[in-house]
Amino acid sequence: MIAINDTWKRLPLVRYEERTKRREHANEVRAAAQVLGSSGEQDRHENGDKVVAGLRTQNGPQFFVLWQIIGCVSAYDAFLAMKYRNELWQMEQNLLGRLLLFINDGDPSIFLGVKFLGTTMALGILASLYHSQPKRGIVIAKGVAGFQMLLAAYLTWG
Repeated sequence: MIAINDTWKRLPLVRYEERTKRREHANEVRAAAQVLGSSGEQDRHENGDKVVAGLRTQNGPQFFVLWQIIGCVSAYDAFLAMKYRNELWQMEQNLLGRLLLFINDGDPSIFLGVKFLGTTMALGILASLYHSQPKRGIVIAKGVAGFQMLLAAYLTWG
């Protein structure tokens, strides 16, 4: 039975039909890619970054690490704010933070909500900037992550 199947696959007519089907499928994929605006030759961005599924991959890991540092330091800051919520109104040095604590009689809920909203917006804007202008996005992410690292050091040891 196996010999018959192998012999059948070796027939020239069958091989020709298989090649034709593969070529037709490849042509359909190329046509679909051109309709969507991305052909095989256009899988690189103008600055040379390789694009996979709409995302740049050359500086992608670096940006992802910087982005995660910013988010983690912000989460650490929120953790410390909740840990020391009874003394937070005395410890907070940011004037806007003090105002938010004063408005809510020392309860950090509004303060933490505004902090979370600001961090979410900053990370979203940073990701959007990196998607549209990767070099500028990396530079700005490095600066923000650097300041966040200094903030984490100050919150821990300062």
